[in-house]
Amino acid sequence: MKKEDLSKYIPVGVIFLLILISFLMIRSFLIPLISAFILAYLLKPVYDKLKLSLPKEISAIICIFIVITLIFAPLIGLISGIVNQASGSLNSGILFSFLKKASETTVFQTLNLDLSLLMNKTIEFLISILTNITLHIPSFIITTVITSFGMYYLLIDWKPFTKKLIKYLPSTDKEALAKDISKITKNLIYGTLLVSLVEFIIALAGFWISGVQYFLLLPTIIAIFAFIPGLGPTIVWVPLFIIELIQQNYFTAIGVLITGLILSIGVDIIFRAKISGRGAKTHPLIILVGILGGISLFGIFGFIIGPLILSYAIEILEEIAEGQ
Repeated sequence: MKKEDLSKYIPVGVIFLLILISFLMIRSFLIPLISAFILAYLLKPVYDKLKLSLPKEISAIICIFIVITLIFAPLIGLISGIVNQASGSLNSGILFSFLKKASETTVFQTLNLDLSLLMNKTIEFLISILTNITLHIPSFIITTVITSFGMYYLLIDWKPFTKKLIKYLPSTDKEALAKDISKITKNLIYGTLLVSLVEFIIALAGFWISGVQYFLLLPTIIAIFAFIPGLGPTIVWVPLFIIELIQQNYFTAIGVLITGLILSIGVDIIFRAKISGRGAKTHPLIILVGILGGISLFGIFGFIIGPLILSYAIEILEEIAEGQ
């Protein structure tokens, strides 16, 4: 290879090496950084109002405290409650009592299921959940700190940061593409998060009034499944309704049925349709694949990050295809 040809590839190699090293440096912090961007986007209207009467630094700090107060503090309390309920079920023998009653049913006997094996597997599953939650506490604290710093600097430098991002968009009409991406973000974050929150509150109230043992754990699962199209609350409340019937807890079963119908029809179908109709619609398959791929790549936060990234990629590819 000639010396002149080699000199052409050196700058490209240096740029590639710098990008690779930069990626390796920030790889472990991608989730908190992306989370910081999403939270900053959500709190931007609040920040703009605060900035009218306060310095931008103070406004950003107040927004961070709002996030900690409204999201992280309840999340810590929720995780603590779930851990207590899960560990309580192991210590109190409630789990064994339920499985013993279930083993006496016709369905259980027809399937010829081994009660002791099922009990051991269930206990192993619960213990693994409790262990994982405990082990992830230090990383959760680090993530919270990085997310808070990221939010602070993104809020105070939002305009120059977004201008630079828009500049790199592969489109002739960069502003239009940026608006389309903004609509997708609002629909996915505001819409789906709002549905998830409403379902959690209704399930929490309904299950607590009905006397459901795990009134914190089960609404949390329902809130997570709200992000997965086609599943929703049915996957939780229908088995719970059957379990309560098997245990002859008829009052609780009726309460679960009423709560479940409100969730599935009132919230998951009617309310979700109204919310989705206000913004740019994202195909359910994109959301589903984004959630599954996002969770495998980013962990638990992937159920929000995954669909966003996949939706952005498809929108950009469509814009490139239209421009050619």
